[in-house]
Amino acid sequence: MKLSRTISTFLVCSFVSLGMALAQVNHKPVFVSRVPTTVVKITHFPITLLVRAYDPDGDLLTFTWKLNGHLAQASLDSTYVLQSTYQGLPAKTVTCVFSDPQGLADSTIWANIGGDLYVEPTVLPVNPFLYQNFPNPFNPSTTIAYYLTSKTHVTVAIYNYLGSVEVFLIDEPQPAGYHELRWSPALPSGAYFCKFSAGDDVQVRKLLLLK
Repeated sequence: MKLSRTISTFLVCSFVSLGMALAQVNHKPVFVSRVPTTVVKITHFPITLLVRAYDPDGDLLTFTWKLNGHLAQASLDSTYVLQSTYQGLPAKTVTCVFSDPQGLADSTIWANIGGDLYVEPTVLPVNPFLYQNFPNPFNPSTTIAYYLTSKTHVTVAIYNYLGSVEVFLIDEPQPAGYHELRWSPALPSGAYFCKFSAGDDVQVRKLLLLK
């Protein structure tokens, strides 16, 4: 009997340890898209570059921008304002590295800036997709964006950490394509959750309001 209990206890502890280990697995940030994706020629500076990415674990991403190989900006801001020159030299390349708190990262690069701007083909989701809001953390407002692959009924709701609905931002059919909502809450600082429903597809993103 004691042996059976010992074995049972060992198995339970092993499963708990395995579950904790799996829960602690960190995932690499995922690149979604960037703006501009394709620019034939830049004729007016400054321009704003934007990278959309998210962390599968819900962590905040740090966006490190490098211009001509030099550090230009490192923060939670996923946008960078590009001037025509940097330290007196023409802008040639801009690299954005987005990383999670554990150091896993991915990147994207714009090359040959100043003349033709070379970029990869546009990356579009194959299923309905809720982007991470930007900026995040935010104050006083943030943009919530999502992509629809076909016309469908869309619901975007904001929940507090207790799971109660604070507000419905939209609840209606919408056409396929890229959509944005601007949220300017009169709420206290804290963590909120954006629940996106498009047909049978449901996704959630964590939002941080700092005042």
